[in-house]
Amino acid sequence: MQFRHLQHYVAMVMVSSALVLSTIFSLIAYQINQRLAVEESERQVHSLMAAVKNTASAALFSSNQAVGMDAINGLLGTDVVYSVTLEGFADEISQGMTLSSVNKDGGAPLTMITMSLESIFDQEHILGELRVAPNKKWVSQRTHDTSIPTIIGVIVVIFVSCFVSAQALKIRISEPLVKVRRALKDIHGDSEERLSLPRHLQTNEIGVLVDGFNELLDETNAAFTIERRLRSQMQEVQQSLEEAKAVAEEAAQAKSDFLATMSHEIRTPLSGVLGMLGFALKDPQVHDKTRVQLDIAKSNAKALLTIINDILDFSKMEAGKLNIEMVDFDLRKEISSGVAFFEDMAKDKSLHFHIMFDEDVPKYVKCDPTRIRQVLVNLIGNAIKFTESGGVDVQISMLELSKFSMRLSFSVQDTGIGIPEDGVAKLFQKFEQADVSTTRKFGGTGLGLSISKQLVEAMYGFIEVSSTPGKGSNFYFELPMGRGNAELCETKVREQAPHTHKLHILCAEDFETNQVIIRTLLENMGHEVEIANNGRIALDMLMSRPFDIILMDGRMPEMDGLEATRHIRSGVWQDQTLKQSSIKIVALTANVTDEDRDRFFSVGMNNFLCKPINETELHHVIEDTIDELLAQGRELTPLIRATENELDSLFSITAESIQRTSEQTDDDAESMEEEELASKLRITFIDSLPKRIHEINQAMMVEDYQELGCLFHGIKGSASYLNDDGLVNLSGQLELWADESDMEKIGTLFDELIACLESYNEARVS
Repeated sequence: MQFRHLQHYVAMVMVSSALVLSTIFSLIAYQINQRLAVEESERQVHSLMAAVKNTASAALFSSNQAVGMDAINGLLGTDVVYSVTLEGFADEISQGMTLSSVNKDGGAPLTMITMSLESIFDQEHILGELRVAPNKKWVSQRTHDTSIPTIIGVIVVIFVSCFVSAQALKIRISEPLVKVRRALKDIHGDSEERLSLPRHLQTNEIGVLVDGFNELLDETNAAFTIERRLRSQMQEVQQSLEEAKAVAEEAAQAKSDFLATMSHEIRTPLSGVLGMLGFALKDPQVHDKTRVQLDIAKSNAKALLTIINDILDFSKMEAGKLNIEMVDFDLRKEISSGVAFFEDMAKDKSLHFHIMFDEDVPKYVKCDPTRIRQVLVNLIGNAIKFTESGGVDVQISMLELSKFSMRLSFSVQDTGIGIPEDGVAKLFQKFEQADVSTTRKFGGTGLGLSISKQLVEAMYGFIEVSSTPGKGSNFYFELPMGRGNAELCETKVREQAPHTHKLHILCAEDFETNQVIIRTLLENMGHEVEIANNGRIALDMLMSRPFDIILMDGRMPEMDGLEATRHIRSGVWQDQTLKQSSIKIVALTANVTDEDRDRFFSVGMNNFLCKPINETELHHVIEDTIDELLAQGRELTPLIRATENELDSLFSITAESIQRTSEQTDDDAESMEEEELASKLRITFIDSLPKRIHEINQAMMVEDYQELGCLFHGIKGSASYLNDDGLVNLSGQLELWADESDMEKIGTLFDELIACLESYNEARVS
């Protein structure tokens, strides 16, 4: 719609503004009246409840339903009440009672209002509760009655105000601007003519506007010249920016390629270190002292692998994607084991190394142990590197303590070379050290302190340093933490009594190695086990015969555990009814993130076990299942076991011979059983490798990410039973990339995976 004169636009704007404001304020008025009506209904209900409180208390005290109904009917006599419930609590004297009724005129309930009813004779004795729901119908009617006059008044006021404003705008602005518009028709760029107004208009805003327009006309020609020159300069700048952008993108890509390459090259030998340490720990000829040292080495190698992953993926920190977890852990144990290897480093340089905890520091805390250890490793490593005499002291102190949280201080003090004042400012910057000669003399990237600062700040703490050149430095950081749960930190050993009954167990698992370990564990416990290679076969088996529990792998070919569980819980499979739709299902998975756990439970699984399967946890799950089935009235086959005395008597074994051989036979049998199982698992895994390698190659050719994810997941589970941490990490990373459908990243580690798998075949041949 177009108007010829400015006054018409002003009128249209004012009318539109009046309509909009009327609508908005009408809605606001309605909402306010509605809220007031709700508050009024609540006040009336409270008053009514107070009026019948004694009657209701008397009814509960005497268990008199008639008196109780009188109190309820008294409340329902007004339109403001929708429903009333009188509930008396049961005790030693009374069994309690519940009376309720609804307003006969109907309506809808609002938020329930509850009043406790005390005994007339004992104010601390609560007899029950009186619950009243206000009537939404009454509130709506009250709102309607009060809103109409309010809204009419608001509309009248707004329209009158807009009309007065329109007239003022017409006189003050519209008419002078019409005159200016007529004069503008004869003025153009580079024209010598200028706008002029009558004297009585030159002192107001229109006069100022005209003066400004005249000045603008004076500067137009100069502006045209400047604009042409600037346009040329901007084209040159834009070209320079595009070139700089291309260079920056090249540098970013080079950085990403470098990080990816280093991640691959460093993780691979470190995984080999972990694997060799694992083999060394299994060697029965290793002395106890050496075993402790190997254990510490393996623990710290794992920590180093975690740190390297974070350092080499430094772009994750820069992108703000650093993950901090909050777990309960033993602070003293975690720190002591995490920095134990520094003792030998200090001894090699004839330095003392002490870790001290204040007495008031709790044993158990809640924070991120990996990140705390990473920061301490950086700080202590630097302290020992830059210290030639004296030593390094690590102090953990309590700063604040409350019921649920605390604030701790971690201090690493050395007697080293110290840091000059101008070098302190550069310490926590990326790839910076206090002095350029530091890198030349002591080595290092200058990245450790930068990472430490980001980690501490990500845990809502701060890190500082104080230093005196020639005397030493003190790096300290403070962190807020929660109080740890001792029950979660200490693994309580639950007695593993033999199971009382035999279960018929269905295990859905596609990898032969995992099938062997599950079958062996369950059959040793005395149970009957049947194996299904995927979810579809498991459903067919469940249709044909009954089972007591299902152990379901999360990822399998054809049909995974999640989809199979959905079919079971639906009670239908291939248009036939599944009788055991409520059977207990336990997930078997190598993925233990919160997202995975939520996915298992969302489809109806009852529990989950992490691979490698812990025999104790499996034993407890089966034991709990037996108790649950017996409580439901299920008839289970008892596991009949002869007592030791009965067996001794049967085979004429004397007590002396038992005492003479029991100690050595127990250890030998356990060792032989473990060796036999480990050998069986390794053989099964190697025998299945040609088939698995062929399946992986086929899936790679057609880029079947779902199949690749299942295969990598299965290899990860098998490798965990073989204690091959390198293969676990490698297949786990490939599984993650398969889930992300990233074939380019999969290709970077694919050859390494095949080579790792082929090494098992070569070991068998040799």
